[in-house]
Amino acid sequence: MKLYRVIDKTTGIFKRDDFFVGESEIGLFEEPPQGFIQPKWNGTQWIEGATPTKLAEVETQRLAFTLSETNRTNINDFLKTAIDENKVYVALTTPTTVQKDKQIKALTRQNNRMIRLMLNLLDSVD
Repeated sequence: MKLYRVIDKTTGIFKRDDFFVGESEIGLFEEPPQGFIQPKWNGTQWIEGATPTKLAEVETQRLAFTLSETNRTNINDFLKTAIDENKVYVALTTPTTVQKDKQIKALTRQNNRMIRLMLNLLDSVD
């Protein structure tokens, strides 16, 4: 019996290692490289299938183990704000008007401030 790398037939996302493959799945023998958060088969090779938001969450969780409680709280607040602002950005990027351009610029300035805060927090790792 051979061990398959089972992926979803529709999305290409890695599901599990198994000896059996279901109808909605594809079985590969090629192992995904180490380091991917959500391995995805694109038809010829493994790629990272996780969204940028998911990658940021995983990296933040990894860093949180090395940060003080205050910095962890600040990072959590930062992520909540970033998620809320990302929702606003998506809503604003529909057909653009002058008012929406101003809102997008203000949002970009706020995101830049949050990025600087994050960098300062990471520099102050205990």
